[in-house]
Amino acid sequence: MIEHPELYSDEQFQELFSDVECQQMYDAMRLSTSAFELVSGEAKVANDLKEKEWKKLETVIYPVKRQRGWMQIAAAILGILLLSGITYAAVWLFSSPSSPNGDEGQQIAISPQDTTALIRSDEVRDSIQNVRIFENVQLKVIVLEIGQKHHLSVEIKNSQTAALRLYYPWNQQTPLEQVIKELNQFEKVSITLKEDLIIIE
Repeated sequence: MIEHPELYSDEQFQELFSDVECQQMYDAMRLSTSAFELVSGEAKVANDLKEKEWKKLETVIYPVKRQRGWMQIAAAILGILLLSGITYAAVWLFSSPSSPNGDEGQQIAISPQDTTALIRSDEVRDSIQNVRIFENVQLKVIVLEIGQKHHLSVEIKNSQTAALRLYYPWNQQTPLEQVIKELNQFEKVSITLKEDLIIIE
């Protein structure tokens, strides 16, 4: 009846309202509905007030939001600068200039005083006296020491190849031709022997 009053005629309403018990029940339902609407209305008003107070509190705690925007822009610019610096360093390190050390085409002869410079901390001598272990040593240093042992000069035609770092256990009793053959098995290494000259190509 409350939900669909259009289904009832005026006479049926009068008949229902004339009954005292029905009248009391109708009044109780109407009051409970209005009480529910009142409570939900008060809750809505209270929620609106809470939202207004939270907004006021936010403005007090975070007074200027524009500073955060500038900080984000500054952080983005710093990130871009950092990334471009790393990229520049990577390109600079891995770019291959034709002659970084100017060693190409030079002949290098080793004097006895230079032998102390060839012994480095990154080279390890094996316990057997005839085996020399080169660990993470430039090819140029390895070939210079081999050349000194066999009283030969060294010519560097390709400084990039000469700058390669290798691990090579050199048995000093192995013939020179065999040593050069072993070194040529490394990728990007090309060494030739001509009379009294070892050439790094």
